[in-house]
Amino acid sequence: MFYKIIRFLLYLPIKILYPTKFINLENLPKNRAILVCNHFTLVDILILIVLIKRPLYTWAKKELFKNNFMAWCYKSMRGIPVDRINTGLSTIKKSIEVLQNEKLLCIFPEGTRNNTNQEKIKIKNGVILVALKAKSPIIPSIFIKKPKIFTQNYLIIGQPVSLDKFYNGENNKKILSDAGKCLSEKMEELRNNFFKNS
Repeated sequence: MFYKIIRFLLYLPIKILYPTKFINLENLPKNRAILVCNHFTLVDILILIVLIKRPLYTWAKKELFKNNFMAWCYKSMRGIPVDRINTGLSTIKKSIEVLQNEKLLCIFPEGTRNNTNQEKIKIKNGVILVALKAKSPIIPSIFIKKPKIFTQNYLIIGQPVSLDKFYNGENNKKILSDAGKCLSEKMEELRNNFFKNS
């Protein structure tokens, strides 16, 4: 209920203040998936929560859960605490549980905010590990630029990416690195194609 109330209260402010056009929204499936996106500011997640109709479970840095009241707020908003340095077992287990229940999990795979519009997107191992263990498709998406008040922005949503060719290997560093590189290239391709066609 808290999630629905927040979405309702923020809908108009987000639509007006941060106009964002979603391209290829139909690529989001109705069953389990991991939506990955580049990350600039707190507004990013608010835009996703408000404008995507499916409820989103999201990773949030564990420091946000230290205060009891804030912990309740974030958990009510389907937040999952995560250590940005070393993704813990509890985060992995909760994320797999979400996906096994055919829900949509949102992860910013860079592990922190990207304060530049740099071309390269660095993927941390946590998102890849969850995708491999849950055998879940990943939906790459990318904000074209940092959200700014009253400035048109675009969120490009790509085709689902399957990591099935990595399923039979051990979850070693090379497997995680190779899968992460594959995902990074897909996200960068979305941005490059946008500018090529615009």
